Amino acid sequence: MNPRTGTQRAVRRGELPDKATSYAYDEVVGFVLLMRALVGYPLDDAHLRHLIDAIVLPALRGVARPGAWAGAVRGPSTV
Repeated sequence: MNPRTGTQRAVRRGELPDKATSYAYDEVVGFVLLMRALVGYPLDDAHLRHLIDAIVLPALRGVARPGAWAGAVRGPSTV
């Protein structure tokens, strides 16, 4: 299923507001996946769930929680 179809279905089910579009998913998820692949960071289910729950869904709903990304699964340390 493509992001637009998924967003439209979620709107019909009442999970997202009527004004929701797939823009946040299109822009954020694609970029995060590409960047993690380019730098060799792991992409596992835990990271993807956190990305959707902490960033994408709040963006689609038009809300944000301060510190939502705190404690996210990170890539290898650069220190």
